[in-house]
Amino acid sequence: RTRCKVVRASHGQGLRSRAAKSWEIKVRAVTYFISAKSFEDVTKGVDDAANFFRAAIAELRAQDVDLQMARLATNGFEQWAASDPAAALAQLRALDARLAALEVALGGGVSVIASLGQVDSSLVLGLLVQAITSTSRLFASVMMHCSADGLPDFVRAHECAQL
Repeated sequence: RTRCKVVRASHGQGLRSRAAKSWEIKVRAVTYFISAKSFEDVTKGVDDAANFFRAAIAELRAQDVDLQMARLATNGFEQWAASDPAAALAQLRALDARLAALEVALGGGVSVIASLGQVDSSLVLGLLVQAITSTSRLFASVMMHCSADGLPDFVRAHECAQL
């Protein structure tokens, strides 16, 4: 079950009208978090996020605030994607297509992107590289371990550089 809340922005005693203000507020991103155990959970989360984003965009526009992007964040895709690499890649491409459709539905120049969470073994297998290079709205984070001297794990850094 998802819970979402639109937080009202305020500046001083409130936001001034666009005509009267000498400054402009822009929100870089509104994020909807999805904790998924399966790809079906992710697709349901995207559907739920659509309503959340519509409400957030309406609230921000009512306060004369521009929004640049709507962002979804999932737990690591290794936890919810198919175990077969080809099937997982197909799911990631389907997710990208759903995000594209959501972007069109939201309209108004708001980009829609999704974080696939933190990944590990899929980086080595090349699945992440294939997913990112064949989609336009997906990204992920990779943990970089450091030595006691603060130096990164160079093998891992090399893997990441291959992206």
